Amino acid sequence: MAVLFIRTGRGPAGCIHIRKARAISRSRESGEIREYYALIQEAHCKGFSVKGTQTVGQWLAGQDVAQHNMNNDKLMELIRLKNSIMPGPLSDDQSNLFYLSLYNLDEFRRQIFSMKLLDGLAVPGPILDKIRTSDDVLLDLGLKWVRYQLFGIVMDEF
Repeated sequence: MAVLFIRTGRGPAGCIHIRKARAISRSRESGEIREYYALIQEAHCKGFSVKGTQTVGQWLAGQDVAQHNMNNDKLMELIRLKNSIMPGPLSDDQSNLFYLSLYNLDEFRRQIFSMKLLDGLAVPGPILDKIRTSDDVLLDLGLKWVRYQLFGIVMDEF
């Protein structure tokens, strides 16, 4: 079982809400992802002083984290794949590639268009158009590009 801990709460609003940590695991048999949450109580966060209660589901809906969690789940799958194909740490070049395409999206986008980073790959025109403005589409492409670059998995579905 792989577990990835993700802290939720973004930007300035993160400190006025109760903070939660999300742990996820994926079943090796079924591929099903299970979520677990824990409260993070920090002195500077004021959410614990607010009267009333809410469920984890209500809190998540109010934070609009569904897309963020789906992206984290995709990253977990990539980490699982990496650990099964090539255990151990990434080389510096591999780490830089991973960081560029999954965490530095503005620079990844710039290199795609100004440095022709994806030349030679059959990325459809409509996808290229979408990655100009959509970080979610760019991140999906980045996940596929990392699989291609690190493991040689063909980027055939977009």
